[in-house]
Amino acid sequence: MSEILKRNREESSADLIVALGQFCELLDTEGEDDAVKALNVIAQMLESAKLGSKEQISAAEAILDCFDGDLELNVYTLHKRTDQWTKADQLANISARVLSLAKRILHSQQK
Repeated sequence: MSEILKRNREESSADLIVALGQFCELLDTEGEDDAVKALNVIAQMLESAKLGSKEQISAAEAILDCFDGDLELNVYTLHKRTDQWTKADQLANISARVLSLAKRILHSQQK
């Protein structure tokens, strides 16, 4: 049986900052200027936020708002996979990672 290693809160926050940077790079090539600006501001918030702080929670909530709100970034997570690896696959992969890490931070605060 395999041992499953879970991320701790510090790793989740650091991974989220990295994933936001990768997501912004891909969104920039799609002309998603407003989303890139918003996510860069959120990444800066996360970099200076302490674990479990109101700032960290606000940043995670802001990410969820980017996906479900006016920026509609959730469209990138809904990509249909094909036999070939494409930029759309990259966007789907990294957007799902950003979304799941943000949810993980919020969920860890509710415990």
